[in-house]
Amino acid sequence: MLAAKHVWDKADQVFLWKLSLLRGLRKDPDLVHEVSVAVEEGKECADLLETVSDVATEKKEIGAKSSREKLLALRRNLGKEDIVSAVGRLKKCLRDGGKAGYTAPNDLKKRALENVLTKFEYTDASEKAAEKHDKKIAALTYDEILPFVERKVEAAELFAVKVAIEGQGSRSSSSRPHHEYGAAAPGLHGGSGKGKGGKEKKGKKRETSFQSSGDRNGNASAAAASSQGGSSSSSRPCPNCGHLKHYDEAKGCPAKNVRCSVPGCNQTGHYAKCCPLKK
Repeated sequence: MLAAKHVWDKADQVFLWKLSLLRGLRKDPDLVHEVSVAVEEGKECADLLETVSDVATEKKEIGAKSSREKLLALRRNLGKEDIVSAVGRLKKCLRDGGKAGYTAPNDLKKRALENVLTKFEYTDASEKAAEKHDKKIAALTYDEILPFVERKVEAAELFAVKVAIEGQGSRSSSSRPHHEYGAAAPGLHGGSGKGKGGKEKKGKKRETSFQSSGDRNGNASAAAASSQGGSSSSSRPCPNCGHLKHYDEAKGCPAKNVRCSVPGCNQTGHYAKCCPLKK
């Protein structure tokens, strides 16, 4: 279409050659610049195409060399990098090479894949690929091994999500005041606190621990009250649980649902240590 027999005017030929090259190379700013430089140097028509073609070929060779060197330099940062990140870097390197016009050979891609995996990861994926394709590991291609590597990547991603979710759950549960569990446990078990076979349930053990804590708090509060020479009733321990102060006033006394285990009492509303029958 740009030959002299189709475009008779010389000036039109020069303009159309330049326009065609600029339009065809518009996605490559470097080559667009080379077209402008060649035109300024007096290159026209076929000479202009040849000049730009030489620059493009040289650029492709440089890009291929750079991409190859990057693939050879890929290594797994053990202890600081997981399989997700390592395989992601490999794929990005291959994509960048493709954009530069470089297609890595199979042996180079396999070598790079082996370098970004641990010995176990690569061996395990290769053995599974060899079993599926009925080949020896040495005869496998990069594309045959990759699917089994991607399964490991997906498993690692799912595990990371699971750990993150469980971590959020544990943080939210640990933020709750521990006395909520201490108060609720005895109330849930009711009765004498015995399970099947006469074995004591865990709720009873929590109650005992809670009582011991109450004893300590009660003794401390009594000492404080006596040293002050008779303070107000708010500094006295609770007659039902022995605590100097309830942490959650809205919930009230934690012993309100506890059944007393003192023989002859069996009433709900106080711990055994606070039972009136023992006073």
